[in-house]
Amino acid sequence: MGSSLDDILYNSTSNGLGLAVLAVLSYMGGYHLFLYAQNRRIHYLYYSLFILISVIMLLPRIENAFTSPFLLQYKGMLNAIHFPLQVTSYMAFAGFILEILKLKEVSRKYYRLSYGFIIGSIVLFVLLYLFDVLFGTNYDILIYSTVFVPVFTILTFIGIYFILKADSPVKYPILIGLLILQILSTYVYIAGKGKSYEETQGLLWIYYLAVLLQNLAFAIAIGKDQALLFKEKNHLQKQYIRQLEENQKIKENINQVLEQEIEAKKEELLNAAARQEHEKQKNLKLHFENELNALRLQSLRSQMNPHFIFNALNSIKLFLINNHTKDAVYYLNKFSKLIRHVLEHATTPSISLEKELEILQIYVQIENLRTQLPIDYTVTIDPEINPAQIPFPPLLLQPLLENAILHGLALKETNKSLSLQIQRKAQALVITVTDNGIGRKAAAALRAHKHIKKNSLGVKLVEERLQYFSKTTQKETALKLIDLTAADGSPAGTQVKISIAL
Repeated sequence: MGSSLDDILYNSTSNGLGLAVLAVLSYMGGYHLFLYAQNRRIHYLYYSLFILISVIMLLPRIENAFTSPFLLQYKGMLNAIHFPLQVTSYMAFAGFILEILKLKEVSRKYYRLSYGFIIGSIVLFVLLYLFDVLFGTNYDILIYSTVFVPVFTILTFIGIYFILKADSPVKYPILIGLLILQILSTYVYIAGKGKSYEETQGLLWIYYLAVLLQNLAFAIAIGKDQALLFKEKNHLQKQYIRQLEENQKIKENINQVLEQEIEAKKEELLNAAARQEHEKQKNLKLHFENELNALRLQSLRSQMNPHFIFNALNSIKLFLINNHTKDAVYYLNKFSKLIRHVLEHATTPSISLEKELEILQIYVQIENLRTQLPIDYTVTIDPEINPAQIPFPPLLLQPLLENAILHGLALKETNKSLSLQIQRKAQALVITVTDNGIGRKAAAALRAHKHIKKNSLGVKLVEERLQYFSKTTQKETALKLIDLTAADGSPAGTQVKISIAL
C-alpha cells in the first residue's frame, strides 16, 4: 500500500495528479479574477495573477497531458521566459500581501519601497530577457540568484514584521500560507539540488501540496476579508438609516411647532376680533397676515423638493449597492449638510449672502454627484462686494437653480452650464441666474406633450419671498425673467434677474 502511494506521488507529473492540481489552481485563479471584475479590489487581481502565472510555469512539467504536444513546440520559448514569469508571480504575490493586509496603513515607507522593488524587478527581468534573446547570454539567471533572491528574502522578513504589526484578522492565515509555501518550496529546492530533471519530477508532488495548502490558507484569509467588508457595509447602511430617521424626526418636530404656532395665531386673532374695535381688528389682521406669511415662508424653507430628496437617497443607495462606500459616505455627508443648513435657517429672517452661496454650492454638488453629465456651475462676484456683510433672504435662490436644472438643463444632453452673477449697480444688489437649457417655451411644450399639468412654483415662490423681504426690511425688490435666444432665433436658455436695494 505504501509503495503504491509512493508511486502515485512520485509519478504525479504523468499520472494526472499534477494536472488535477493545476486544474484546481486554474479554477481558483479564474474565480478571483471574476471577483476582481465584480468588486474592483486590487488584491483579487494580484492573487489571480499569482495563481495563473504559477499554472503556466508548472504546465510544461506535466507529462502525457492533452497540452503536452502544443507546449513541446514552444519549449524553448517557455524556458527562456521562465525567470521573468517567476519574478512576475513573486511580485503579484507581494502585491497581494501588501493590499489585503493594508500594509500602507502600517508603514508607508515599506509600502512604497516594496512597490518600487516590484516595478523595478519586472522591468529589469523583461530587459534581461530581451538582452539574453539578442545576445545569447544568461544574465537573468545570474541576477536572479545573486541580486533578486537576497533582496526579496530581506524584504520578506521585514514584511513578516509589519504583517505581525498589522491590525487585521486575516494576517495569521496569510502567515501560515506564506510559511507553508516557503518551507516546502525550500525543501524541494534543497532535495532536488544536483539531481537530474527526471529525478526532480518525482519531488513536484511536494510543491503541489505546498501550493494547495497555501491556497487553502489564503482562501480562509480572503473569506475573512469578505466577511469584514460585508460587516462594514452593514454598519454603513445602519448609520445611513439612523441619519434618515433623525432627519425625519427633526422635520416632523419643526412642522408640528409651525402648525401649533399657526393655530395659536388664528385663535389669537379670533379672540381679539371679538373684543376690540374695527380699527384694532384691522391692525391685528395685518399683523396676523405678516406673521402667517413669515410662518409660511419658514415652512417652505424647511421643506425640500420630494423628488430631489428621493433622487439623492436613491443615489446613495446605488453607491452602497455598487460597493462605492467612499462615494456613498461623501454623498451622504453633503446631503446631511444641506438638510442641516435648511433646518437651521428655517426660522431665520435673513442670513449672509456668503452663507446663501455656500448652500447653493452644496445643492449643485449633490445634483452633479448623481448625474452622468455634470453641470458646469460658476459664480462671479464683483470685487467691491463682500458677501459676508450683506443680509440676504435665506434659501431665496435655491428654487431658481432647481427650476433651471429640472426644466432647462435636465432636458439637455451636453454642455450644461449654470451661472450666478452678483453685481452692484447704483444702490442695488443685482443677481443674475443664467442657464443654457432648452428654454421656457420648449419646456412648457414638452410638459403639454406629456400631459403634465403641474407647473413650476420656483419663480412664484421667489416672488413671494421677495415681497415679504421688502415689507419687513423696507427695501425695494424686483424680479425679471428673460428668454435667451441664439443668433438664428432658436432658444438658448433662460435668465432671471433679481434686484434688491442696498
